[in-house]
Amino acid sequence: MTQVPRRQFLSILAASAGLIGTAGCVGTGFPGGGGAPDRSVYLGAYHWGFVLLDEDGTEHEQLVLDPDTSVRLVGFNTSAGDAISQLPQAVEDAVPDHEELEERNEARIPSPPSGSMHDALEEANEQYPNHSLAVMPSGWNHMRGPMGGGMMLHPIPLPRFATQPTVTGIRASQRGDYTVSCLEYCGYGHPYMELEEAFVVP
Repeated sequence: MTQVPRRQFLSILAASAGLIGTAGCVGTGFPGGGGAPDRSVYLGAYHWGFVLLDEDGTEHEQLVLDPDTSVRLVGFNTSAGDAISQLPQAVEDAVPDHEELEERNEARIPSPPSGSMHDALEEANEQYPNHSLAVMPSGWNHMRGPMGGGMMLHPIPLPRFATQPTVTGIRASQRGDYTVSCLEYCGYGHPYMELEEAFVVP
């Protein structure tokens, strides 16, 4: 079991690898609650970004969480077909296909200095198929370290060949805005693989 500083905004529990806690709270359910989350959120990782979905399959760029909201966070690699098949039908149906995700890359990521974006993506899919998911205070640069303070929360591995999603719990215990990032190198677009201010606790 790993303990991280009390300043963290989230309490992360029951990750597939074991129990991980922040803010001095560790347990078998959500700290201070009866064990049931207030809502569920689904985060799909792809080369090179994230898809944030609610229980109805609606995609969001940002979710506002009331203070002390407990969230069941379900993470998956969008290339892990077996894991995606375990998601609720509305969520599974809402996961964008490969072509749409590639179009998103072309719209937000600079073209490689040599070759095409498509070639870079194909190389990444073959050589770097896995991702991870970490939530951290916005302003933390996952390539160069902290900018304005903050501490990285433990990443959740999202392998391409996972047979089921990874489920963990988070609690919005400190106000601020928080970015979702991949901390496993996954090819050319890795530095752009984040969802800025994905969670806001007003």
